[in-house]
Amino acid sequence: MWLRKLVIVGAIVICRPVLAVEIDCAFVKNVRFSSIDWPPSKGLPSDSATYFSSPVTIHQLVPGSGTALVFRSFLDGNPETHDAAQYWKVTIMLPDLGAGRRYSAPLADWSARASRGGSAWLGNGSGFVSTQSSGHVKADWMSSDELNINLVAGFVTQLVADPTIASQLRLVGKFKLQGLRADELTPWMGAVAGSNDRRLTYRVGEPSARCNWFIEEAPLLGGIIPR
Repeated sequence: MWLRKLVIVGAIVICRPVLAVEIDCAFVKNVRFSSIDWPPSKGLPSDSATYFSSPVTIHQLVPGSGTALVFRSFLDGNPETHDAAQYWKVTIMLPDLGAGRRYSAPLADWSARASRGGSAWLGNGSGFVSTQSSGHVKADWMSSDELNINLVAGFVTQLVADPTIASQLRLVGKFKLQGLRADELTPWMGAVAGSNDRRLTYRVGEPSARCNWFIEEAPLLGGIIPR
């Protein structure tokens, strides 16, 4: 435990700006993304506010043959600020991971998805979605219901209302993910729900946050992602 705390402090000092937050994370077997034609081949169109109803719908899961790694974060924000709550979502789809099978591969745009925004603003072009991803993921079974994940993921996210506004989102760390069945998914974790369902962006009726992560964010300058 002391080593993990040391790593957290070092990350905050060295990788500024970094937020260490409590999040929800899990793996889900026998699923696939409900929207398989993501991202758009040419990036977000100029009318992307009408392209899809909400930036969180790209994370919704339906029955399939893959294994999803699910990361979710909810920040209440300043209670004195109206509608200050924020959400972050990252979902990574792997092939079916049979018992004991190890997996290691680079991330692909279609298989790794991220979005973020204000929880109260689901439509009208609000929020950012990823259109490019890079990095690497390793998965090892710790037990029949626990996966050890080593992840380095970078995303280029674009503002739905104005795709010319972009920023980088990075998720780097080692995680121990517990398994969820597909029928245990909530809208927050990936179940299909209406695009205006507040459970997509608020932790409504969820248990205590289940893991730690780091998010590093930097502006996209001149088309080059700063290192």
